[in-house]
Amino acid sequence: MTDKLLMILKIGVVVLVVVALGMGGWLLYSKFIKKDDQTSVATSDSDITIVWWTLWENSDDLEVLAEAYEEQNPNVDIVIEAQEIESQYKSKVLGYISDENSVEGPDILRIHNTWMPQFENYLSNLPSTLMSESEYSETFYDTALTDLKGSDGRIYAIPLMYDGLGLYYNKTLLKEAGYAVPEDNWDDFVTQAIALTQVDDDGNIQVAGVGMGSSENIDFAFEILSLLMLQEGASIVDSAGKTTFSTDSEMKVAKAIKFYTDFATRYEVWDRSLSRDITMFTEGRLAMMFAPSWRVYNINDALDSVGATLDYDIATVPQQPTVSGEEVNWADYWAEAVSAKSDHPEVAWDFLQYVSQSDQLKIFYEKASESRDFGEIYPRKDMAEELISEKYVSAYIKMADTSITWRMVDKAEVSSEFESLIEEIVVSGGGTVNSIQGKLDDLAESIDPILQE
Repeated sequence: MTDKLLMILKIGVVVLVVVALGMGGWLLYSKFIKKDDQTSVATSDSDITIVWWTLWENSDDLEVLAEAYEEQNPNVDIVIEAQEIESQYKSKVLGYISDENSVEGPDILRIHNTWMPQFENYLSNLPSTLMSESEYSETFYDTALTDLKGSDGRIYAIPLMYDGLGLYYNKTLLKEAGYAVPEDNWDDFVTQAIALTQVDDDGNIQVAGVGMGSSENIDFAFEILSLLMLQEGASIVDSAGKTTFSTDSEMKVAKAIKFYTDFATRYEVWDRSLSRDITMFTEGRLAMMFAPSWRVYNINDALDSVGATLDYDIATVPQQPTVSGEEVNWADYWAEAVSAKSDHPEVAWDFLQYVSQSDQLKIFYEKASESRDFGEIYPRKDMAEELISEKYVSAYIKMADTSITWRMVDKAEVSSEFESLIEEIVVSGGGTVNSIQGKLDDLAESIDPILQE
């Protein structure tokens, strides 16, 4: 064999090796790394089952998401298991993921946006290779990054929806009083609420101006108060999770509590003896009410059950001037997390990343809208314009970018403590900022152990 021929053969072998490596690299990239709208997760040829514990959602609506993913990933089976009401669900899921001996439970679970401090240690974090923090921040409303990031700086959940606190209003009652829409600042809102209140000859409220002031018959009293505290610029807890409001020299939390209770004790637009706010509103005896978007389902179902109608809509919540002039709204939503006990966390996260894409969220929204007034509000910034004109939904979209919450760990327990203080103040006939501030030491003593849980 000549030297020339030998050289040609050597070059040919090198070329074949390079081509083979290149094809292998491309297959590796396309199968394991590449992520797009038609993502496929590569794990093994064996079948994989991902159990998804859901809450509130109709399983049939979520099934469209599971089926779309399974079509792209034939070896994956997404099993949807609907859970019970929130109070039972939380203890059940927390008991499972925190118990080393538990052998059954979810790969994917739903958590409230205020639960992260309590759940963080039992969750698998979102892989940065799947979605970086900057991508996450650019995709979802800012509150998601704040609420769903753990103390270690990692992200532990992806939202498939958004919700907050909106202002429901009876258009007929407002029109009769000379208003078109609710006032957008608290000073004017107080005047409006007083004007909308109707009493009989004995001074008993027949039509309430707004559902505010007490807690036992106001379903979202704690959320309204939290909104007021945040708008006041109050420092509620520090970075270590310890309450700070009892030592605040500016008494901002006390001011927020006084403002809230004044609606019952000073302005007399609400009363502890009245029916629940949703009952009053549905019956046409409450002009304005604060609630999340899903309250629409309850109202319309109640109206349909008795063949009644009600001309109402939802507005953004009132604001008050701040040093920066920025709006402050309330965030109240659910997100999907992956259990640290999952045998296939990479597949579970791949599924969540897939179903949080625009196309899949649209399919989910349309499917849910077949059985109720509207689907889940999109959690993505780039989808805001698609719902900005939708009835009932528009106000929440307008507030989403400026919505926040505060670190409370266990919302049910914390809200109970605040609501008890509200009732104490209202029963006593009201209070001054100083007298309310004097009660905050006891409130802090009750809440601190919850925050340190």
